[in-house]
Parts: sequence; structure tokens; C-alpha cells
Amino acid sequence: MSRAMPRRTTRALLGLGLGCALALTPGGCSGSSGGGTASSCAAQEVTVSPDSASPGETVVVHGEYYTDGCGDAVEAGAAPSPAVALTDVPLVLTGDDGNEHLVATLDAEGTLGEITYTLTVPQDLAVGPVALRLGDAAPVTLTVTSP
Repeated sequence: MSRAMPRRTTRALLGLGLGCALALTPGGCSGSSGGGTASSCAAQEVTVSPDSASPGETVVVHGEYYTDGCGDAVEAGAAPSPAVALTDVPLVLTGDDGNEHLVATLDAEGTLGEITYTLTVPQDLAVGPVALRLGDAAPVTLTVTSP
């Protein structure tokens, strides 16, 4: 037979759990209290449009947030350092065979670290899904279709 916990004990345990959760959560834009890491920086993102094409056709690859830093991590009394657009960002295609094809190395521009690249689908890619990766962004799928 189970017994319900007294209300005071339940509230105390709930408060203790919530307090522990808050103590473990990094606060604010600058990560941990003594940190310089910017946990609020946006993760690198990539899109491809259209998301299917035949060899020889073109697609537009667009990426954002390819920066070194994000300008919101500030030490007390200091001005935020500007985000710097990354250079030499690899654009890699990986087919079903697992072979990686370095298509280009690209430079981001502006404070948002934007990259726009017109990709001609290589003739040697097999028909089917291909993982397209730009820098550290999660890969997106480009479907190679029959000509």
C-alpha cells in the first residue's frame, strides 16, 4: 500500500530540485558566469535550393552565422567584440558510397557571416541523396536526379 508524501515534504523536494536545475544552467548571453564563451551565438545553418537537381544543373547554397564569435560575450566594463566572418569554409558533398568530395572553400561576409554559392551539380555524382555540408553546420540533403 502506498502512502502520499506530506505536502510540506513534496514542496521542499520540488524546491530543492528546481534550485539545483537553476544552479546548473548557464546564465545570460555569455555562457557561464566567468566565461567568455557565448552560448547564445546562433549555430551555423545551411540551406540548398532547389533541393534536387540533375548533374550539370545548378543549386544555390546559402549559409548563415559563419563567424568567429558573436559579439554578445562581454566582460564587465568592456565593449562587445565584433563577430568576424570566417574564411576557407569547406563545402563538402558526401554520396551514398561515403566518399567526400570537397567542392569549394568559401569565405563568409558581413556581421552575420553569410555565404551564398551557386553550385553546379558534379557529373560524377550518383543518382540519389547526397549529404551537403558547409563548415560545421548540420548537413542537408541534395537529391541528385536522372538527367
